[in-house]
Amino acid sequence: MVPLVVIGHLTLPDTARAAWYGARLDAAAFDWPEGPPLMQGQSPGELATVGDLLAALAALEGAPDYVELDGPPASLEVRGFLLPETVNRLHQDLATALRQVGRHGGRGEVAFVAITEQVAFVLRIGDGGGSQAQWMGSNEVFADDAQARRFVAEMEFVGAWDRDTTLRRADYLAAQDGLGLGPIDGQPHHRAVIARVLAAAPDAAYAAMRDVTGRHDAPLSQRYADAAALRVALEQGEPPARAAAIELLAILEPAAAMEHVEALLADPSDHVLRHAVRALGRIPSDAAFARLLAFGGPRCVGFVQMAREAALVGSAAPGGDALVGAALDGSAFDPSVWSRRDRAADPAGWDAALDGALARLGAVAIRRVAAATARVLEIFRGHPVAAVRVAAANVLAQLGGPLVEAETTALQMALMGMGLALNQDDARRAELLGVDTTDESLGIARFGGLDGARLRALVEEGFANPQTNQNASPSIGEFLAMLTEHPELRVGGYSVPQSRPDYRVSLDSVWLDDLDAVPAARRDAVVALFEQLEGTATNVDPEGAAHRCWWT
Repeated sequence: MVPLVVIGHLTLPDTARAAWYGARLDAAAFDWPEGPPLMQGQSPGELATVGDLLAALAALEGAPDYVELDGPPASLEVRGFLLPETVNRLHQDLATALRQVGRHGGRGEVAFVAITEQVAFVLRIGDGGGSQAQWMGSNEVFADDAQARRFVAEMEFVGAWDRDTTLRRADYLAAQDGLGLGPIDGQPHHRAVIARVLAAAPDAAYAAMRDVTGRHDAPLSQRYADAAALRVALEQGEPPARAAAIELLAILEPAAAMEHVEALLADPSDHVLRHAVRALGRIPSDAAFARLLAFGGPRCVGFVQMAREAALVGSAAPGGDALVGAALDGSAFDPSVWSRRDRAADPAGWDAALDGALARLGAVAIRRVAAATARVLEIFRGHPVAAVRVAAANVLAQLGGPLVEAETTALQMALMGMGLALNQDDARRAELLGVDTTDESLGIARFGGLDGARLRALVEEGFANPQTNQNASPSIGEFLAMLTEHPELRVGGYSVPQSRPDYRVSLDSVWLDDLDAVPAARRDAVVALFEQLEGTATNVDPEGAAHRCWWT
């Protein structure tokens, strides 16, 4: 099983809740789609009724597993995170309970997102008392802006727990009420910004607030009912008002906001950072837009990333599109500059330069700057860093147009982890594979006897995409895991020449020459591994102490 994030929204008449709570959890009463081994109606249920399930969910206590159904009587926000062990116990009962909502007058949509697999099980509930269930790519789920925001909100907790696995959800939520703000006495920029907002007419400040959102993009107008309430909150330094003050000032006095925004972009609170980024989009100057364009890095994720995208789209800077185009001619895209960078000697500098390049490229797609298409194509074809080429391919796919259509195959291959998505140093690839892949006249070249060290080098140096697989074979990443656990194994496959758009390395076979060479403690595990692989292999060739599987 895999960890799941649960996100969605339901409406259910309050008069129907008691009947829903009493409904029996009979998975056989519904049709379930084929797909991964989850929500197929075959797992034995652990609980008898919806009420029993809700009690079991309440007992999870967010350490870190939780599923919450919160909101007013007729409207429920569904959110949760389940580790594999809990998924194994409760996934079928939970999906069945949610489908029962439709039989009691409820409606809505809930997605179980398998965060490690990029797929989701989606329930659409209602529509005449029924429900629809299907598997789809998580990117399809996130095309719904509301679902995307719900997912980002839950991933904030998942990320915090991953950094500190002793974290309980209740403690996390309590800490979030303070928005990560430090003591205001030690933050003069906060005090200065609040003072400027308080100097404005209260009605003007409140009018500005109506267009500003707080935590998880909830409108601040839901929190502050009138101008007086907002003023009191600012005077007291209440966290939501304090964090939003820079964005309010950008609406009221753009030039004054520009004086303070740089300090607030460095604030340790991601909530302040989000408002500072949005403030840049509200200041109608090219200087503010240029700073917004350059903003990126490890903190530009989740709601901060959404804020940057919204700010880029909404900016009224007079030279916005021209600045986006000009940024593509800077050092972030100069091959000679990259040739002087040493990733091993300065990993932080390398990462910062890469983040800067990706941020500038992304702005082309966000702003839909069609005039930059030709330059993005040049970057796709010639940038020395594969991650930048892939980012350029994504931008081009979003821009479209005749120039892009002429490169359709190359772009598709890159987006699938082949071609220009891979390291183009073919001489080094040939060295690692132990065969001549540089002689184009030979076409596809077969290789064999690859051990774990060379396979790891192929992956880490960007010659082999760990997600690539040959038909029903394991992926390259899965083969690498096998060789890491059992170094006696060897793999083989073929390399596609660099002249082809599907330039790549593929693995299609794995073998063990002598089971007796495996330490006795692991022999049973190796035999079990080959028995499992034989279930999908096109051909198997056991002979004495040797084992071999391959996929064609």
